[in-house]
Amino acid sequence: MTEAFDQAWSSIAKGRFQGYTRANIGDRPLRAGKAKAWSQSRKVKRGRTAKRYKRNKSRGTVRPAMRRQLGAGGKRASTKR
Repeated sequence: MTEAFDQAWSSIAKGRFQGYTRANIGDRPLRAGKAKAWSQSRKVKRGRTAKRYKRNKSRGTVRPAMRRQLGAGGKRASTKR
């Protein structure tokens, strides 16, 4: 075997391999920022959906019984009146 492989293997075997882990403290601001951006985007999406349903309801169309009931076109909103 090659010398480089032996050296690498010995560091792994002795538990000194430092890869594939996250630094908990150093990465905290980055992860916090990502989480904040994600939750903000979900909040916006929820708000938009609510507005859309509210708008449709005020126009007299009834919200679909199931969220994705209408499929790709989204044009056959059935009314149960």
